[in-house]
Amino acid sequence: MEKKRIEYFDLIKFVAMLLVCISHCIQRTIPGIVPTKTFDIFYSLHMALFMFVGGFFTKRTDKFKELAKSTGKRFLSYVYAAVIYTILSVFLIKNYSGHDLVYWLKEFVCRTDTFYWYLISAFIIETIFSVAHYISRKILNINGGIGRSVANLFISLAFIIIFTIPLVICFNSNAHLTLFGEGNYSLGPEFLALDLTLFYLPIALIGYILKYFVEYLNNCKN
Repeated sequence: MEKKRIEYFDLIKFVAMLLVCISHCIQRTIPGIVPTKTFDIFYSLHMALFMFVGGFFTKRTDKFKELAKSTGKRFLSYVYAAVIYTILSVFLIKNYSGHDLVYWLKEFVCRTDTFYWYLISAFIIETIFSVAHYISRKILNINGGIGRSVANLFISLAFIIIFTIPLVICFNSNAHLTLFGEGNYSLGPEFLALDLTLFYLPIALIGYILKYFVEYLNNCKN
């Protein structure tokens, strides 16, 4: 079955990609632009748009098999892809030649902006949303209407908060993490890009909540 595209979201993604190109180009071509408010607007908005769209299109299912399948696909699309891009960057870009691959893989996990943090953040956020929705449907499976949408929304929001608590704990933790036999990394804001994950989670949540209202309006039209 062919999926119906939503043109508005295609436009949002286009604008986000355009802002990515503009912000990275001016970052490298215009001296002194990075500390300015103009650059902040370009650089902060594009990822917020992507996270918003990701929250809206997060897989929602009440079947465990579909949940597991979508989570596996998300892992391959985000985390696995990020690891592959990291490895290619290490071997192809001279700036990374001063350390071996093991060092940079540790950086990938424990340093926010070293590599592809946005893929890690998107995976964590969308997985939390998918699991929370699945649990909400298992707890309360009301047939049809706005009652189902509202009830499932509030239950899923409760579980999103619960699943976010461990991220907040790690964000504020000073505990040390041992990777590849070394203990020179610590939990905290940079671990798995937790600072940016927690920053963008509420933005993605807006898209996630919006989908409930869109589904209800579509049901009303039908």
